[in-house]
Amino acid sequence: MKNDRKIKKKTLVALDIGTSHIKIALGRYTNKKLIIKKTITIDTPDKCISNGRIRDVEVLTKVLGKTLHEHNIKNVYAVITIKSSGIINREMILPYNENEKEVDKIVFFEMKQFLTIKLDEYVTQYQIIEDYYDDKTRFMKIMVTTLEKDVVESYYKLLKAVHLKPYALDIHFNTINKFFKLYNDHVSKLNDTIAVIDVGYNSTDISIVSGGSFKMSRTLMIGSNVLEHMLQEEFNSSFDKDEMRRLLIKKAEEVKVRMNDVLTPLADEVSNVIRYYISRDIKNEVKKIYITGGIVNQPEIKYILEERLDLPTCSFDNLDRLIVSSDKIDDTSSFYAVLGAMVRL
Repeated sequence: MKNDRKIKKKTLVALDIGTSHIKIALGRYTNKKLIIKKTITIDTPDKCISNGRIRDVEVLTKVLGKTLHEHNIKNVYAVITIKSSGIINREMILPYNENEKEVDKIVFFEMKQFLTIKLDEYVTQYQIIEDYYDDKTRFMKIMVTTLEKDVVESYYKLLKAVHLKPYALDIHFNTINKFFKLYNDHVSKLNDTIAVIDVGYNSTDISIVSGGSFKMSRTLMIGSNVLEHMLQEEFNSSFDKDEMRRLLIKKAEEVKVRMNDVLTPLADEVSNVIRYYISRDIKNEVKKIYITGGIVNQPEIKYILEERLDLPTCSFDNLDRLIVSSDKIDDTSSFYAVLGAMVRL
């Protein structure tokens, strides 16, 4: 997918294609604001996406193409953001170097030492997340991300098939961090260190953000699917996605104890990530959490996670200073990954 600086000023369509839902936003980032023309949410067809991989491209193309056609979205540049346990992230600390070609070689060599994969079969990119001095020597901390080429190519072909212009494939933790940075830079300073918990259907991403800057990220192989399995066992039946959401709201008090049980492993894993971050430096701390993803539509679940983690929840105010939308966004928090994907730096 190409990287043309001129595209930054053009209208983009950003898509978050998850196992359970597809979120779409049409707009652009300009003059420090997100100008949103339209937002759309549809259910992902069953068994089309699994852990970030396209499993049924024919059905997915048909459903996505129909939705885009109904909203007259075509021939515009597109960005996709996904989450998957197949995405490999590694932090590296290297002597500061402005020569990109030299850094590329170092990163490739180091990743070959770390991983037992054929790097030629992966797309590898990195970004500098911090540079600092230690004993008068300048270092840089970089985040290296790798993803299998066939996954990248499958999304490229999907965009072409639905008459969009492929521009970039991004990943959740990065696009959500972009949104947090926008808020920090242009709305209100995030002085505290926050753990951002992005709960997907099959997995959960944890990002640590301090003062609006990304610090670390981890992916946990547990998501909101545990609630679906719990409800199926509790009521000895299966439900479609809408029925699941209604049942969680209607029966929240009735299944509260069971929800607490199934969410405990998630809370424990998140707590382990937070403790690991704190252990890395005596100055590190986490003061608040921010929960995003479709799970935030269930207040009872949010309260359980707050209680289990013993940390208050951070909320965003004055979003109208960042987002200008001609279309009402019913659940802004579930669109943070999509909105962040529109920011092409």
